[in-house]
Amino acid sequence: NNTDLVTAAAALQDCAQLRLASGEAVTVLAVDKERGLAALQADRRSAHWLVFATADEAARTAMAAGYGRIPRQGVTLRDATLANSPALLLLDDRLPVVGTFGPGFRGAPLLDRQGQVVGALLGAAADGFRLGRVSINVSNLSFAASAQDIKAFLDTARIAHQTTAHPGLQASGRSTDALADRTVALVCEG
Repeated sequence: NNTDLVTAAAALQDCAQLRLASGEAVTVLAVDKERGLAALQADRRSAHWLVFATADEAARTAMAAGYGRIPRQGVTLRDATLANSPALLLLDDRLPVVGTFGPGFRGAPLLDRQGQVVGALLGAAADGFRLGRVSINVSNLSFAASAQDIKAFLDTARIAHQTTAHPGLQASGRSTDALADRTVALVCEG
């Protein structure tokens, strides 16, 4: 919503203080380690926000809006493929995502073609897994919390989320200016 932020709980790990790249402090509202999510609150209100996808059918492709090594350089868009391989789904109860994402994408929103949130990136997976006797080698695999998991987390924590989008975001145009108003960089200090 216009004051509260959702990110990966791992983004808070080992941080004595969190702030936005603009210098403003944020407060931790709730953390759900099982889902891998955290909710934060900023002091300044925003006129822009993202909404969750409501379609029953999950998107197969998405784009992640995150940051490179230097947050001041702005939002970077990366293509993501939401994997639905049965073997990958057994690895974790989270949504497997194939794509190349650096540390600045931890907690980044995954957006469908309409600009609606279908998930949030939680972090990269190891390159290989073992399921019983079967070894699976996978590269460029990350996991995400689905939009349903994020909404359940927010509902449990009693944090309101927007149900209608602020006008102006069309993912088909892939406008980084529009996404920059809706995606913020967190800086972890100490």
